[in-house]
Amino acid sequence: MPEAHKKAALTNRFREQIQAAQARLHDFQKDAEKAFDELAGRGREARKELDKLLDRIEKKGWVDRAELAGKAKDLGGEITAHLDELQAKAIQFVGVASRAQVEDLAHELKRLATKVEGLTRQGKRRSKIPQA
Repeated sequence: MPEAHKKAALTNRFREQIQAAQARLHDFQKDAEKAFDELAGRGREARKELDKLLDRIEKKGWVDRAELAGKAKDLGGEITAHLDELQAKAIQFVGVASRAQVEDLAHELKRLATKVEGLTRQGKRRSKIPQA
């Protein structure tokens, strides 16, 4: 197989792999957005229920809402830290890259694809020159 055909086949295979990776990344992103939207909806519903409950408790004089808000804020910070840690462990366990890693990988893939295409073009130009 001539060198130009080998380079073209390699470029096509590399391009197909990049396109497949981008499609998987797109699907993963859509699934993640759907899950996030669902969790956000659940959070809004839970907050409405909590507000109703707090109103009832506050009317009976059992609790001070401002005091509870401060405690909830402190607890929210702790929960966020634990969720971040859990998310990192889950991502590591599943073997899925973080968003920053995926973005870096996508950038690197685009750079390499451009480089391969440039090399392919150079190879085509060189192949037109008679071999001695």
